Amino acid sequence: MYCTYCGKQISEDAKYCPYCGQKVPDVYQGETINNDGPSYMFQLIGFLFPIIGFVLYAFYYKKSPLKARSAGIGGLMGLIVNIVLLVLGNMVFGLY
Repeated sequence: MYCTYCGKQISEDAKYCPYCGQKVPDVYQGETINNDGPSYMFQLIGFLFPIIGFVLYAFYYKKSPLKARSAGIGGLMGLIVNIVLLVLGNMVFGLY
């Protein structure tokens, strides 16, 4: 199963997450979070539309931490690429 706080895989009988130290809720002990896993589609959407990526991250943070992380990483990468392209465009075309 996966920790609902940090998204890392932990053992099925864990009471506390060994990575972040948070207590595993009793509801999740012995069962996995359904349909959670890294999502390349969320990452692509986040990359192409960074604002939507950050919104998906905020929406899925508790329910599906691995999907949320994919959307957040995609959004962050998209934002960085947009800033770099903006700076390079201003340097090349002198639009200061």
